[in-house]
Amino acid sequence: MRPLIRIVLLIILALVSSAGTTLSQQASASPAKPTPAPTPIPLAKVPLEAQSTLASLQEIEANVSRDQPSAEAIGRTLPELKNEIDARTAEDRRLLTSSPSLEVLFPLKLAWQSFGVRLSASARELAQHATSLEEQLGRLDKLDKTWQATLLSAKQPETPPPVLQSVQSVVDSVERTRQAAQSARANVLDLQSRISEQEARVRTALTLIEQGENRALKSIFVRDSPPIWSLQTSLVRRVGAERRRIVFFATESISCVH
Repeated sequence: MRPLIRIVLLIILALVSSAGTTLSQQASASPAKPTPAPTPIPLAKVPLEAQSTLASLQEIEANVSRDQPSAEAIGRTLPELKNEIDARTAEDRRLLTSSPSLEVLFPLKLAWQSFGVRLSASARELAQHATSLEEQLGRLDKLDKTWQATLLSAKQPETPPPVLQSVQSVVDSVERTRQAAQSARANVLDLQSRISEQEARVRTALTLIEQGENRALKSIFVRDSPPIWSLQTSLVRRVGAERRRIVFFATESISCVH
């Protein structure tokens, strides 16, 4: 009986496993659910929704404009900072080839760390701007899809011309606002790329300075003069020789007197 029970259990397990595999394959083979099409606004609600959308566009434009002065300020100061880094790079590379001491390397490290701090602050600020712009563009994308669908449904002979004009006006306003937001985002992305280049240069310089510090630390333990004990031995020998000479001359003097 036991062998028979085992066989039955194995068959059941095989069937369960096969069923699970089939369900898994069916689930993986099932296509992703399509994104539902945007629902057009009923024509009767167009005037009210148009006012609401225009108010939203004003808010989005204010959010986009709010961060632009900061990004423009970063764009103005970045060339000056790049010139400072250029000058420091040329000067410090010549200096690093001469195996400078730790005393010389320390101010160099501070200067490059200062560059890094300034760049990091700008990078964080731009990251916040980019996140805000992505949020505004997401809102605009939803508005655009809704009003494009509304415009398509409004292009019917029975639609009153004022309603169609109102829909078209909102569509145009959404597009203008989106272009402004996309332009601001492109500017931020460009600044982020330029800052990343300078941050890479700062990291390279700090790595070279760190290597110079390691070499300078190793040279501290390299003997560049005779050890103290050898100096003491030499001094003892000189003192002993001087004593012997004094004793010799003193002996000779006494012999001459007698």
